[in-house]
Amino acid sequence: MTTQPILPTIHSPKDLEQLSLPKLERLAAEMREVLCNLVSARSAHFASNLGVVELCLALHQTFDFLHDRLIWDTGHQIYPHKLITGRFPQFDTIRTCLSLATPVQASRPPSAWRAATCSRVLKKTAGASR
Repeated sequence: MTTQPILPTIHSPKDLEQLSLPKLERLAAEMREVLCNLVSARSAHFASNLGVVELCLALHQTFDFLHDRLIWDTGHQIYPHKLITGRFPQFDTIRTCLSLATPVQASRPPSAWRAATCSRVLKKTAGASR
């Protein structure tokens, strides 16, 4: 019996709520595989992404980033976040022309731009919250 992949069924962090611990562990493994496949196809910083897969899943199960703010210390840690916020289908375009951009942009969905990823965005975010 073949096990169906979980990652393609995750369209938003709300989808994580229905997953058991074994399925979350499987999802984390699938996310790591996607990250490793990306780096094998093109140059990309990925070690920091591998280190935050479970952290990303835990944060998204604990907080609601439509209302809460998440600021990664580097854009290279945001790939797991992108995988579970509806951007898995475009993920293979990262670091290509017309790609899924690494820096968070205002044109992204609200759950994406709440996850600021660089000091430039952090400064704008900090200024806006005053």
